[in-house]
Amino acid sequence: MSLRAFHIIFIAASSSVMAFLLYWASRGMGGAHPALKLCAQLGLVAALVYLVWFIRKYKALA
Repeated sequence: MSLRAFHIIFIAASSSVMAFLLYWASRGMGGAHPALKLCAQLGLVAALVYLVWFIRKYKALA
């Protein structure tokens, strides 16, 4: 497995964790936690934006 493939898988796994954290902060913790929900939303958006940027960058190089 190349470093590029590992990086993409790691970003996808991190995004999955952020999505779970967002769900958990919204419904699963027995009530809404707005600060945790906001952090999870921002983290998920940032991870997805970075994933798209990373894939585009390496497609342009190849």
